[in-house]
Amino acid sequence: MLNHLDVRARLVAGEVNTSGTKEDSFFAPTPPLEAKRMLFKKYADKPIVNEKPMRLSFTDIKKAYFNGIPKRNILMKLPRELGLPPHHLGLQVRCVYGTRDAGAISEET
Repeated sequence: MLNHLDVRARLVAGEVNTSGTKEDSFFAPTPPLEAKRMLFKKYADKPIVNEKPMRLSFTDIKKAYFNGIPKRNILMKLPRELGLPPHHLGLQVRCVYGTRDAGAISEET
């Protein structure tokens, strides 16, 4: 009976900048909704520039982050659903959504 279930789960990290420093390798590749709206408006106002038609392209990379290998040791609390004691931590061996450098590593990969 379990073979017929379509179960999907996503582990998301929530890394916080505790150092207060800004580094170029830490960026969020997903633009906010306002940025997309601005691009749509700009395209609608002027779809042709220098006699060339403009194009908008958005790429969905739902699983790309998981292909990169972190360049630093990242420990994370594990979800309660795993049933492990709360003091257990996991060492990331692949990038996870929410880590500050996952986008940059995904680009390199």
